[in-house]
This record gives sequence, C-alpha cells and structure tokens, in this order.
Amino acid sequence: ASWHWIFLINIPIGTLGLVATVRYMSDSAPRVRERFDAAGYLLVALGMATISLALEGIGNVRMGGAIALILLVFGLASLAAYWLHATRAETPLFSPGLFRVRTYSIGLLGALFARLGISSMPFLLPLALQVSLGFSPLQAGMAMIPVTIAALTMKRMVTSLVGRFGYRNVLITNTLLVGTMIASFALMTPEQPVWLRILQFFSLGAVNSLQFTTMNTVTLKDLGPQQASSGNGLMSVVQMLAMSLGVAAAAALLSNFSATEAAQQDALHA
Repeated sequence: ASWHWIFLINIPIGTLGLVATVRYMSDSAPRVRERFDAAGYLLVALGMATISLALEGIGNVRMGGAIALILLVFGLASLAAYWLHATRAETPLFSPGLFRVRTYSIGLLGALFARLGISSMPFLLPLALQVSLGFSPLQAGMAMIPVTIAALTMKRMVTSLVGRFGYRNVLITNTLLVGTMIASFALMTPEQPVWLRILQFFSLGAVNSLQFTTMNTVTLKDLGPQQASSGNGLMSVVQMLAMSLGVAAAAALLSNFSATEAAQQDALHA
C-alpha cells in the first residue's frame, strides 16, 4: 500500500465506528439542554491551534524563534481569556469547577507529564530503526506491531491489577517502568536478537497501555453526571496538548543533536 493509506485508513474505520454507534448506543438525550458556549469554544480552539503551531515551530528552524514565541504568547493569552470567560459564563465549555474534584486535577496533571515522554516515542522509534539500525520503512512499521498487541492485551488486565494493588501503587510502579522502557531504547544495537527486540517493544506497549488506562480512570471516576461530558472533553484537549509538547520537545532535541554532530564532523574535516 502507498503512504496515502496512512490517512485513508481512517475512512473505513470511522465508517464502522459510525455504524456501530447508531446500532448499539442508546438514544438518550440529556434532561436539560444547555446552550453551546460558542465564545469559549473559539477561545480554546484559537489557543490550542496557536500553541500547537508554536510548539511545532520549536523544532522547525524555518519558522524562526520569534514567530514561534509570538504564536505561543497569543495562544496563552487566548487560554487566559477563556479562563476569565469561564468564571462568568453560565454554561462554560469547560467549567472551572472541574478542578475542585481532587482526583480529576491529579489525573489531568499526571497525564500531562506522563505523556510528555511517551508521546515522543512513535516519532523517535521509527527514525531510530531506519536511520540507526538500517530498517526499511516497512520493517520499521512492522516492528511497532508488538506495541499494539501488548496495548490491547493489557486492557483486560487493568481492572484486576488496580483491584489488587490500588491506583497509587499501580501508577507509581508503572510510571517507573515506563521511564525505564523509554530509556532502554538507547541500548538498541543492530546485533540485538530479534526476540529481545520484540520483547522490548511488547513491554513498552504493555506499560504504556496500563499507564493511561489507569490514569484516565482516576481522572474521570469522581465526576458527576453533569461534569462527565465537559471533563472528558478537557481531558482529551490536555492529551492532545501533551502529545504536541512531547513531539515538539523530541524534534527540538533531535535537531540540536544533529546540528552539534554536523558541526563536529565539519571541525574534523577542517
């Protein structure tokens, strides 16, 4: 298949999701229909878009640091304006009252920092496999299959693990495991046995799945019926922001290391 299927594959999957939603989900309307917060939506959308562009510009030398800084300032200003708007609006898009739920605040903050590291891996791993280990694009893509299989397998084990050890112990231990697995990829070599590489990728998928399934449950479990929709939406926004931050940080570091190595090579040739 051509590279176009990276994007086209979402069409049949999305269609199946739409059919399943219509067929299996109950058609229950909320008791009270609230007015959509259009002003809040525009402020959040503008803030997220400009912050994402600014983060993208951090690792893009063509954009320039000044433009990235201006975009970042506008984005933060938009989010600050939304916060002021939300404190006065009758039905804000994301209510400030969500942060009075302790588990929600902890879960949201924890997910933000946890995703900063793990979100860079789908960006860095295929590059490492192709550039450092000589994999073809097809081989690099196939190497990620154990990650997905492990993630799906771990979903069925989360409830029993949390029930036995508790949220705190599972998350503390698993956060250390996630960091260890990320660091372990610095030790990859072309001579590494295939079975060990498969185990390494499988372990990454397992601890990653356990981390965010557990963390998402902590984040949403204490929200009331009137808060669930708004809280889930805000959690998704924070997840996307954290992913952008993680990829931008990885791209900036990669660009800096590449420039340093190029400068060293030039100095040796000189």
